[in-house]
Amino acid sequence: MTDVTTQAGQAPTDAAPANGAPEAGQGQQAPAEGGQQQQQQPGAESASAQQPNGENKPEGQQADKGEGKPQGQEGAPEQYEDFTMPEGVAIDTETSGELKVLAKELGLPQASAQKIADLGVKLQQRWSTQQAEQLKAAAVQWEADARADKELGGDKFDANLGVAKKALDAFASSEFKTLLKESGLGNHPEVIRMFHRVGKAISEDKVLTGKAPDGAPRDPAKTLYPNQN
Repeated sequence: MTDVTTQAGQAPTDAAPANGAPEAGQGQQAPAEGGQQQQQQPGAESASAQQPNGENKPEGQQADKGEGKPQGQEGAPEQYEDFTMPEGVAIDTETSGELKVLAKELGLPQASAQKIADLGVKLQQRWSTQQAEQLKAAAVQWEADARADKELGGDKFDANLGVAKKALDAFASSEFKTLLKESGLGNHPEVIRMFHRVGKAISEDKVLTGKAPDGAPRDPAKTLYPNQN
């Protein structure tokens, strides 16, 4: 049997190694001094092979510390352009400036900042639509409340509404009428009540106050005693 602990430097024999053992010099390490062979642990690698340049980096970590920015992101420009708004929509200078400052702090490119501006327009339009729907629903409820009002409603609602309309036509400007119509406040019971009372006061004043044909006020004594001088 061939001795696998043969010291390095001894000439190998011409006989074939027994049991398929490799010949010396063909990838076999020489035994350590003293007859004990140093065996390398399977799978063990040198520190320099696992950790290039002596750095301990987790697997998959980028070697360049400056490559932390997501791939394809441009970054904030030196100065943002004005944001594009849909037709009929305008953004004031103060709001535009605040958006540009925020985008600069977040390091957003122009395209990303524009997306935020577009989202703001959508939110504003959504809020306006919701507000209009709520106001319309409130106007319908105000009309129902006015028709059910003890003073105004019931069978005399249309007549009372006519009295209120006369007062509105007599004293309200066209701008005020437009405001009542667009806001729906013209259906509010308290608005109708106010103009109804004004209309009644006008009618009563016309009945109680008499004037001479020439427009001068009449003497109450002559009214009561027309035949006396």
